[in-house]
Amino acid sequence: FSDIEARYHLQPNLVSYCIAFKACAHSNHDALFEFGKALHSKLADEANHHHWMLSEAVIVSNLIAMYGQHGLLEICAQLCDEECGDIAVWNSLLNAYGKHGHIDKAKQTYFVMQNLNMCNHSTYQILFSHCSHFGCVDDALNIWHELRQDMDNDGAKDDAMVISALVDCLARNGRLYDAYHLVVENDN
Repeated sequence: FSDIEARYHLQPNLVSYCIAFKACAHSNHDALFEFGKALHSKLADEANHHHWMLSEAVIVSNLIAMYGQHGLLEICAQLCDEECGDIAVWNSLLNAYGKHGHIDKAKQTYFVMQNLNMCNHSTYQILFSHCSHFGCVDDALNIWHELRQDMDNDGAKDDAMVISALVDCLARNGRLYDAYHLVVENDN
C-alpha cells in the first residue's frame, strides 16, 4: 500500500483494504498474515482518516476470516462484538469457530444469531457443514426441522446449497437413507 501511495499518489480505499484482508484470510503464509495485521493496526489508528472502514461489515468479516484462519478466535469474537449488526460478520465468526473445532461455540453463536434474527442461507450452509465434520447430525436435523417450521427464513429452507450441506452431513455420518429421503423430498 505504501508503494501505491508513494509511486502513484493514490490512497487505498475500502475495496483495496477489502481485497488485501481477503487475500490475507485465504493464505497460510505468515508474512501475508503479518501484513494483514499491520494493515489492521494502521486502520485502527484513530489518526488514520480511513479509520471509519473498521465499521464496514465487509472489512470486519474479512478481518474475522483472516484472524480465524490463524486460530485467533478471541480477536474474532472481539471484532464481532464491535460490529454485530450484520449477518456476514456473524457468519464469519460462526465459520471461524467451526473451522477450528469449536463446534459448541459455533452452535452457541448460531443460537445468538437466531435470537437476533440474523440467519440466512449462508448461516445454515456453514453450520451444517461444520456439524457434518464433527458428527453433530442430530443437532443439524433439529435445526433443519426448526428451519422447516419457520415461515420467516428468507428462503433458506429451499436453498439448494443448504439442502446439499445437510445431505452431506447425513451421508458423511452414515445416515444414507435419511440423506436420500431429504434429496427426494426436496427434488423440484
